[in-house]
This record gives sequence, C-alpha cells and structure tokens, in this order.
Amino acid sequence: MKSASIKRSPLLLMILGWSFAGIVGMPGILLLYIDGFSHLIAAQITVGITGLIGGLSYALVFGAMAKEIPVRQTLSLSVAWALSLICGVSTTYLASGSSLKMLVVTFYSFAFWGMVGAFVTVRILRWLVGEKNTVDMLPVLVILSLSPGIAATACDLIGEAMKMYLPGWLAWAISYEAMAVIIGCGGAWAVIRTAKPSRTAEAAREPKMPAAAADNRLGITVLLLLCLPFYLNDFANIYIRDWRLWLSMDYLGVKLFPLLVIGWMIRNRKITAAGLGLIWTPAVTFYSVFLVGTLIGIFLEHSGYAIMSWLPGYRSLGKIPEIAIPLWNRIDLTAGLMLVAIIEELVFRGFLAAFLSRYTESAAVIIGISALAFGMIHWSGGMHQVLITGIAGAVFMTLYLRTRSLPPLILSHFTINFIAFADIVPKSIFSFFRVTGNI
Repeated sequence: MKSASIKRSPLLLMILGWSFAGIVGMPGILLLYIDGFSHLIAAQITVGITGLIGGLSYALVFGAMAKEIPVRQTLSLSVAWALSLICGVSTTYLASGSSLKMLVVTFYSFAFWGMVGAFVTVRILRWLVGEKNTVDMLPVLVILSLSPGIAATACDLIGEAMKMYLPGWLAWAISYEAMAVIIGCGGAWAVIRTAKPSRTAEAAREPKMPAAAADNRLGITVLLLLCLPFYLNDFANIYIRDWRLWLSMDYLGVKLFPLLVIGWMIRNRKITAAGLGLIWTPAVTFYSVFLVGTLIGIFLEHSGYAIMSWLPGYRSLGKIPEIAIPLWNRIDLTAGLMLVAIIEELVFRGFLAAFLSRYTESAAVIIGISALAFGMIHWSGGMHQVLITGIAGAVFMTLYLRTRSLPPLILSHFTINFIAFADIVPKSIFSFFRVTGNI
C-alpha cells in the first residue's frame, strides 16, 4: 500500500461512508416514539444498520487505495462493526445512575465492544499493508476501539443540549449523525496512519531486549532487595496505626531504598536506564498506552471487585492509617503517589522484565510471573485485591513488552491511584457494579 496510491482522501471517503450509514440507520430512532415498542430493540436496530453500512466504508476506502478486498473480508468488516455497536448500546441498558455516570458507562460500553470491529479492521489492514511494512498498530487499534465510545458519549451530550432548542426526534437525529461522523474520523485516521509508516513507528516495532545484571547471583540479589520491602511493608498495614510511623516506614522502605538500589545499578553500569524502560515513545504510542492502561485500571479498581465477589478468599487484614495533617495528606496524594507509580513500574515492569528475559523469551511466562509478583505485594488487602492487582499487573506488563517504555505506564499508574485515593473525582461514576479496593 503506497502513499502515492491514496488519490482520494480516506478521511473524506470514510466520513461520507459513515455519514451515509448514520442516515440509513436514523429512521430507527423513530421507533423510540412508538408506544409499547422496546427502546432497546429500537436502539439495536438503529445502530446495527449503521454498523453494517459503516463497516462497508472500510472496503470502499481500501478499494480507493488501489487494492480490493475479498467479499468475505468485506462482510466480516460489516458484521464486526454492527456487532460492536449493537453490543455497545445493549450494555448501556443494563446500567442506571446519574447523567454523569451514564456518560461514563456509555463510553466504556461502546469503547469495549468497539474492540470487535477494531480487531477485524486491524487484521485486514495488516493483510493489505503486509506484516513487514506495518507501522505500530497499537495506536490504530486504540483509536478504532475508542472512536465508538467517544462518538456515543458525544451523541448523548449533543442530543441533550439540542433538545432544549429543537424537537426531540430532530435533536437526536442530528446528534446521531454526529456520532457516525466521529466514528468515521477515527477510522480515517487509522487508515491514513497505517498507509504512511514513519521511521519512528518502525523503530518502535523493533524488539528491544533490555540489558540485565552481569551475573545470575547479582541479578537474584538485586531482585530480592527490590521486591522484599514491598511484601514486608504490608505488615505495617496490619499492625501499625500511627500514620507518622507508617509513613516513615513506607517512604524509607518501599520508596527511598528501591530508588537507591536502582540508582546504584545504573551508576555502576549493571543495567541501563533504557534497559529499565526509561525511554520515550512517539506521542501517539505514549497516549495510546496511557489511555489503555488507565481505562482498564480504573475499571478494575472500581468494578472488578464486584465481578469477583463470588470467588472464595480471605478478607482484608488491615488498612493504611489515615493521615491526620492535611498538608502531609496532600503531599502523599501527589508526590507520594507519583513515587509509588515510578518505583512499582521500575521494579515490577522494568527490572522484572529485564531479569526474566534472561531465562525465557516467552511473553506469557514473563507476564504471568510479573502479574503474580505484583498482585502479591497487596496481600494484606485480601484475596480479591491480590487478584485484581495481579490482572492490572498483567495488563501493564503486556503494554510494557509491546513498547519497552515505562513513562506512559507510570502516568497511568499514578492516575488510577489518584482517582482511587484523592476523592476529587466521584468514584461512584466508575462503579458499574459495586466497589472496594485499590491498586
């Protein structure tokens, strides 16, 4: 797929295709005004028709880029996007709550199910371009998945605002068309990015095995020095109630000490900063990793415990004492949480990946061991917290192995914990079920 072959704008073609899809599906909105007709079925018909035709837009764009795709793949695109939108709207009908909470539910629902259409589209894009010429597809997958979520949320906001000035059916018709256009814009961006690979994207795709310690004995010693303080620190959650003593032990044991160990290793050239993941990625990859990590982490933190409530386990054995002085509390919620994010990512993603990669090339093994190690540092919080944080650790390690860059994961880790602890953002809007716990 050569950039010179893009004679007709993918952006224009994609927007026209999805706009037409929105218009064709729009009459389904009128079903909402029929007495006794199920609103859920009306919504499913509307978005299903739009998804079927919108999926065909990709085939139209691919054809304009001088490479036709088989009928089977064309149909798979159409069906995949129809399923994405049908499942997305169906899930929203299972939730209830404030307007703000329903916006969050709408975004998550459409973004999650958008992965169905996104995966099928990315797979066909890889086939069109060729594996060797494919750019970093993570941002493409993220944008294709998030576009329906952003579009559906925008549709709700625009529709509610325009209802104040226009008849309800017309307000929702306009907002629905805006939704289709936004999905089209996301699809166009994905196609354009895939068609025009850049050197930075190519460099990001190259596997970069980080440097490890000079010998096995040193590597194991450093691993123990870095990890043991985290496991021992949970005893403080159980037995120490004085926040000043707890804070002193936490900052000295699991913040300062691991930083000193890592600093010693880098200074003595036992490992490089790049080997620990302290490198930057292109902006589009950075924000893609940040968004994926943050959205999944917030979901796990605020809804994962309800999902796992049926599993057996043990209850929380202790908790972090409340900090009585407001100034110290603010410092801990900002600088303290940022240090937590930096150190835990350095230890349980950066260093652990470097250490394990000396013994295995299996990504599944590295992800599994790191998830277990990260989950177990939360052992005092109960079995469910160990499981939830372990899953979060697996997601983060997967993203790290994909990019070999920690900065977006550090920012994501901080954001998740800040929302959980700071009480600035209402946590209830992320509680799709029932919530307790922290990452």
